[in-house]
Amino acid sequence: MYGSGLLQSTIPAHPQIKVHGFVQPEKLGELYRESRIFALPSITEAWGLVVHEAALSGCQLLLSDAIGSAPDFATPLNARTFQTGNEKSLSEALLVLASEADLIAAQKCSLTMAKSHGPDVFANQIKAIIK
Repeated sequence: MYGSGLLQSTIPAHPQIKVHGFVQPEKLGELYRESRIFALPSITEAWGLVVHEAALSGCQLLLSDAIGSAPDFATPLNARTFQTGNEKSLSEALLVLASEADLIAAQKCSLTMAKSHGPDVFANQIKAIIK
């Protein structure tokens, strides 16, 4: 786990959970690329820029149903969603995602979905409006 926030102190100590503090943005891409699954169990998340960043790095996505950007980046091929605050739902979604056989297809799907947003897309939309 990376980042810092008000709830960081509530994460239980466990030998399989490694909690790291804040990471500079330029380090995040490397961390995403070293990961297979990006999990965001937010209770509320208006859009979730980190989901776009993870998709740009080819991660599979494990997202709560409160993530506003899920419809933009999550498909049955590259992601699973789970009910916010429901540990069993999260666990089941993680097991399904982790057992997916076609990791290459999931990675390609994440990369394709990520291309739907970004500076180039924004610039092209502005150009279209001006024309």
